[in-house]
Amino acid sequence: MENQAISLHLNLYNFIIVSGILQSFIISIILFFLKKTLGIGSKLLATALLIINLHLFSLLLIDLDLEVKYPYLLWFPWNYITALGPIIYFFTLSQTDENFTLTKKCVPHFIPVLIELMIHLREVINSIHHTYIPYKSPLYFPIHLIIYLWAGLSTYYYLGKSLQLIKKHEQWSLNNFSNLKEITLDWLLQLFQYFRYIWLCWIPFVIMVLIDISFNIGHLIFAIMLYLLAFCISYLSYWIGLQGLFKMNFEWKRQASVKPKSKSYAHLSDEQTIEYLDKIKYSMNREEFFKDENLTLRTLSKKINIEPNLISYLINSYLNQNFFEYINSYRVAYVKEKLVDPQFQHYKIIALAYEAGFSSKATFNRVFKKQVGISPIEFKKQSGESLDLGS
Repeated sequence: MENQAISLHLNLYNFIIVSGILQSFIISIILFFLKKTLGIGSKLLATALLIINLHLFSLLLIDLDLEVKYPYLLWFPWNYITALGPIIYFFTLSQTDENFTLTKKCVPHFIPVLIELMIHLREVINSIHHTYIPYKSPLYFPIHLIIYLWAGLSTYYYLGKSLQLIKKHEQWSLNNFSNLKEITLDWLLQLFQYFRYIWLCWIPFVIMVLIDISFNIGHLIFAIMLYLLAFCISYLSYWIGLQGLFKMNFEWKRQASVKPKSKSYAHLSDEQTIEYLDKIKYSMNREEFFKDENLTLRTLSKKINIEPNLISYLINSYLNQNFFEYINSYRVAYVKEKLVDPQFQHYKIIALAYEAGFSSKATFNRVFKKQVGISPIEFKKQSGESLDLGS
């Protein structure tokens, strides 16, 4: 970036960007060292944020002309951008599989970053030998443009694979749990949206940086655009760190899950199917197991002595519901029954929802409206009017 632009905007723009980088770096350190109970997931997220901010920091060194006075600063390998995609993917694996660990099978995913480091080493050797700053090499622009294009395609590829993992996890959750409060990965989907926003800023940013340091574009607007993009990237990464820090606090409940089996239940006769379905319905109506907010497919299986995969098969195939929908249909029916009962008119709706087994107000309202077609408040109002007319 041109010196004139720096002199006009150094104090304000760079201070804000450095502030964002430092805050994101602090969050990364906290995730890496203080979130031990979250295992490797927090470390992988911290590493992804660190990669982003190390790269930004290296570009700030150039922007501040520090590499001219201290050329050895650019000898350090600041850039690991091609590792970002695989790290995001493995982070997602750590959130969808409690048994996930980094093994030798993960190494091939990081071959591009090893190539990136070898290119950097070669650039450093050449710069020392020929006494020029690495980015002054005529090959710097085309080589690093290829690196960034690869990193961009790689990141979008791994984001796609990560989204597939989350969708499978969400489907698994619906088939195993009656409440998703500590199970759902909606927060991770939002995190990936922030990563996409970062990449939308990152691609034009790095291209503009490469053009600037290779061809010395001296336009003030060009420099301001670079600063704004750097600002967006640094604070988006900081926000991602905050989201991870405060929302990666659920405890694994996969010990209560049921692994799908290839066993077929097509051999069941109609009489057996009806018998099993009646037993499940009876337990719901008579024992009111749905009132347990922590009810899972596994725990219900133990209560009624029917293997969990058979319960799942019957609910999915004959009732056209998943476990989450099935249990919550009983909870909604329970709340509706109480709302039309004059003896419960003084009860708060949310109190009835919690009694029925819902674990959060938001889930209750969403499920109730989906099943009934109107909100709980509207239903209570209508049922109250009916009671008045009846009296």
